[in-house]
Amino acid sequence: MPIEHLIEFGTFIGGSLTAVAYLPQLSEMIKHKNSKGHSLIAWYLWLFGVVVILAYAVYIEDLVLISLHILYFICISLVIFLIYKYRQKNEPR
Repeated sequence: MPIEHLIEFGTFIGGSLTAVAYLPQLSEMIKHKNSKGHSLIAWYLWLFGVVVILAYAVYIEDLVLISLHILYFICISLVIFLIYKYRQKNEPR
């Protein structure tokens, strides 16, 4: 197996583990229906970084990076959605 394929496979495995790391964060937010302590600025910056790298991945036609960054985009978007949802729900009226 050529080294390029091993590197691509390693990138996919590492990137997939990164995506899986979002799951505990998402499940805790859903379980407790609370987004306290989450910085929207930080999540938006993270989302912006993902979009920039995704654009580059599309430009260089790297399917592994494209697929991983689409997955990251979805996960981060879900976190941002839950932050808004639970902040509105938990704010005093």
